[in-house]
Amino acid sequence: FEQAHIYASELEAFAADNVEIKFDLARFYVAWSTAVKMKLDLDPLKEMLRQQKYKELADLAIKLLKDVSQRTHEWHILMAQSCYNKWDYVPALRHIEKAIEGRPHSAGPYQRFRSEILKKKAQFGRAAYAGA
Repeated sequence: FEQAHIYASELEAFAADNVEIKFDLARFYVAWSTAVKMKLDLDPLKEMLRQQKYKELADLAIKLLKDVSQRTHEWHILMAQSCYNKWDYVPALRHIEKAIEGRPHSAGPYQRFRSEILKKKAQFGRAAYAGA
């Protein structure tokens, strides 16, 4: 991901008016954020830095997605994953619901993700911001 980030940074300079590039970059940042989120570190300081990293990557994805006007099921699933990675479970839930509405025949994996979001929301009770 670090190596690919060099190329992604260069692409961002050209993405100003290109929705497809922004969407692809957002997809990249969501994947990277999720990959970082999946690794745990036993050192408390390193763990805190890891959490900050995946939240920052999710923020980058959200920023790019907000510039994309097409609100497809894939857009909503990327937003849901980004919000989830930031521990913003209310907007994550809202986006996964819209993804399910937009793709009912693919609802199985989306339903499992929705269950995970609901579990985390209940566990941590974070209302988070409503702005995603």
